[in-house]
Amino acid sequence: MADFKKALKKKQIEKDLRRDLGRDPSKEDVEMAIKALRPRRETDWITTKVIKACHLGRLSSDVFEAQTNLVAVMQPWNVLRSQLQALLP
Repeated sequence: MADFKKALKKKQIEKDLRRDLGRDPSKEDVEMAIKALRPRRETDWITTKVIKACHLGRLSSDVFEAQTNLVAVMQPWNVLRSQLQALLP
């Protein structure tokens, strides 16, 4: 996970440099930008940035919307289900 986060950070820095410089950054540009950052060890925790970088993360808004819809449907269903179970022997 730490290696994935390092690669993700490097990719983001390259993207930012490309936007700022108006050209593809050289390896030296990227290395200098990484060294300019505060040194920090990457943890093995799964963060929102990691989730968004994954395939499902790109679809996370659809997943959260579907989950909200399911919750909205399940609340009335749970009440009706309890009533039906009470009627059955």
